[in-house]
Amino acid sequence: MNFAEAFGHHVAATMMRAAGVASARLLSKEEFKVYVRGFEPRAVFPQHTILNRIAACIDELQTEKRRESERSLQAQYKKKPHLGLQLDMWTDTTTHTSFACIIATTVAEPTDRWINKKTKPQLYLSSNIISFGRFPHTTKTGENIKSWFVSELSNIPYSTITEITPDGAADGQCALNMIAEVAEKVDTCHLHQLQRGVLYSIGLTGAQCQNVAAKHVLRQHSRSVQLSRQSGAVAKNIRDGQTKEGVPDHKLLATKKPSATRWSGQYLQLQTNCILKPIIQPVIDEYKSKNRNNLEAIVEEHESEQGI
Repeated sequence: MNFAEAFGHHVAATMMRAAGVASARLLSKEEFKVYVRGFEPRAVFPQHTILNRIAACIDELQTEKRRESERSLQAQYKKKPHLGLQLDMWTDTTTHTSFACIIATTVAEPTDRWINKKTKPQLYLSSNIISFGRFPHTTKTGENIKSWFVSELSNIPYSTITEITPDGAADGQCALNMIAEVAEKVDTCHLHQLQRGVLYSIGLTGAQCQNVAAKHVLRQHSRSVQLSRQSGAVAKNIRDGQTKEGVPDHKLLATKKPSATRWSGQYLQLQTNCILKPIIQPVIDEYKSKNRNNLEAIVEEHESEQGI
């Protein structure tokens, strides 16, 4: 079963388990899995609570997939050292200078002479930055990063590499495609891959949107965050609204800015903003009422009619 096929079953099963209508033993039966897979896929989640539960299911599924990958690698490379490489890249938005670093993580099981029979099995793990590069902004920045990355990898015997995870940006993938020996060892960053799949599924990117309700809810969250960042009065009223409900100062929440490249960023935004929804909505309604004639206060007219 691939990711797309497993996703619907996992979400349905997790929600049923959370609702207390099915036991873990029942959910593990193959007959039940076949039954759940027979459901028609539905992707309309207008309620904020449901959307938050779906986000929680995605987060749980991602964790399970990562653990499954770790178990597979551990079985494949038992008693051998693991060498994992990660390429990370970022850009200074002021100067447009790009930076990149390669992080090597080594995981090894202790040799027999170091094993203490009275203690649980342990793994030795260490992470080190083995290379760092700075790339001034040019029309060939991507090509320069690729050439640098390929050059750095040439100093490492390919046979010792267990897995390579490039950053979500395309440059890392393009660079690795130039090395045939490591092509099968490349693993896409889970957060970037899953985030992209979610954006496609709710129509925020790719094909025409087939999930208007979910898209509208996510847009509302983003607009709420944008408004709280632009208006000091709105941010203050959100804090004051929590204080009036008896929330201690050290537990006051602020609206979460979404991360455009990681599903975890969208999940945290949904998680926080769904909790704050009873506080946020009255504040936004008041803001809209006071600024009804201010064209700069509300960016898009159709959004002001439906709610920010």
